[in-house]
Amino acid sequence: MNKEELKRVLDSEGFNSRVYSLDGGLSNDTLCLSNEGGRWGVYYTERGIRFSEEWFDSESDACQCLLRRLRDLPASETRLPGRK
Repeated sequence: MNKEELKRVLDSEGFNSRVYSLDGGLSNDTLCLSNEGGRWGVYYTERGIRFSEEWFDSESDACQCLLRRLRDLPASETRLPGRK
């Protein structure tokens, strides 16, 4: 799975785009996917600080990690209204 495929899955499952970023960064209260120095990272950001960082050598492994972490969160906090 790559970023484009992940985006399609997230859209089809009704995830609110405010709870994730597929381009890294330090958005508040967001799960992020980032490519840095040839490695792929998945982390949570809050108030400009990264937490729970995991790093992978493959884009696919990182995308699977982000999807799993999002699915583990309560739907009421991550999905668009009317989507579960």
